[in-house]
Amino acid sequence: MPVYPTRRSGSAPQWVYDNTRRNAEKARLIDGGNGFVDAYGGIPFPVPEKGIQAIWNHIVRYRGHYVVRKASEVAIQRDGSFKPVITRQEILFRFY
Repeated sequence: MPVYPTRRSGSAPQWVYDNTRRNAEKARLIDGGNGFVDAYGGIPFPVPEKGIQAIWNHIVRYRGHYVVRKASEVAIQRDGSFKPVITRQEILFRFY
């Protein structure tokens, strides 16, 4: 199987790593794990001690600042007619 080198980086910007380092010392859970404070713009719990911390890491992982997603769905009727439903989502990741 031929394996080709990638042209994309899987890395985040350096400031995400810098913030993650600071978050390791300051971030803490609040409200029984329903939120966290004292973290910004990086992985809040880089060495999670609780499952809820790992969940928060996943929820607020770096995905960029903003993304636009488009999708189409088509339901075909019994008579063969159809009407496409096109959606567009614009998402702002406020943690970053």
